[in-house]
Amino acid sequence: MKEFTAINSDRGMAELQKYLCAAGTEVLAIDFEAESNLHVYGEMLCLIQVFDGARYFAIDPFRISRDALAGFLENKRIVKLFYGSESDLSLVYKQYEIKIKSVLDLKVLVDILELERKGLDCVLSTVLGKTITGKGKYQMHNWTLRPIREEAIEYALTDVEHLFELRDELVKRIMGAGKYLELVYGLVRSRNEFDSKSIPTIFKSGEYRNLKSGEKERLKQIYVLRDGIAKGQNLPPNLVLEKKYLFQLAAGEIAIESISFSKKLSEKSIGEMLASLSELLGRGKEQ
Repeated sequence: MKEFTAINSDRGMAELQKYLCAAGTEVLAIDFEAESNLHVYGEMLCLIQVFDGARYFAIDPFRISRDALAGFLENKRIVKLFYGSESDLSLVYKQYEIKIKSVLDLKVLVDILELERKGLDCVLSTVLGKTITGKGKYQMHNWTLRPIREEAIEYALTDVEHLFELRDELVKRIMGAGKYLELVYGLVRSRNEFDSKSIPTIFKSGEYRNLKSGEKERLKQIYVLRDGIAKGQNLPPNLVLEKKYLFQLAAGEIAIESISFSKKLSEKSIGEMLASLSELLGRGKEQ
C-alpha cells in the first residue's frame, strides 16, 4: 500500500506548492492518466501522479482551476521527470493551453542507449530489474469516474515510483558509454512545441495516404460527421462508427446497409448516423 496525499482543490495545490518551495524541491517525477475517446467523447486529463522521492501526491484536475494547474506545471524551477512525455504535453496544451516547462523525458535517454524494448515496464525490467505486476487490471480503466478508487490511484502511482532511480541508472550508462554529447543533443531535439493545430492520427496513417484524392476528401467528410455525432452524444467516436468503416466507405468498398454497429449504441444514434451517411454519400435511401 502506498500512502499518498490527495489534492482536489486550488487550496490543496497552493499548499503543495508551498511544501515544495519549503523543501527546496528541484525535481519531481510526474505522470498522467487521461481519457482518450475510450469511454466518452474527447481527450481529457483525469489524474496527475507526482512523486518527490519521498512523498506521493495524486492531483485531481477535474476539481482544480486552469490557473492553479498552470502555476504548478509551468514552474520552470522544478524539473519534471516524465517517461514518454509527448502525448502528455500535447494533451495539456490542447486542453488548457498550458506549456509544461522544464521537462526531462527519460525516454530520450533510453533512445540514446538504443534499448530494444522501450515501453516503461520493459525498461524498468531491463535497466533496474524491477517487474511491475497487476498492470492489466487498469489498462482500460475509466479515469473520468469520480471518486477515483484508491486502488486505482495506487496503481497509477507505480508509473512514477521508480523514475528517479531510472534517471540515475540511465545517466550512468550513458556516461559510461561516452555518449555525453548525444545526451545533450537528444535533449535539445526533444523540445516540443504545440502551438500548431494537431492532425488526427487517422490522417497521418498509411491507409489514408493510399487513398485517391476524392476518397481522401470523402474520408474527411465522414470523419467530421462521425465526430459531430460522437460529440453530441458524448460517446467515443469509434463506438459511433468503427475506424475500418471510415476507410471502406471512403473507398466505396462497403454499402451503408452492411455496417455493423455496437450494441452499446442507441437506436437513435444509429438512425442519425445512417441518415447522415446516406445524405453525405448520395445514396438517397431512407434508413
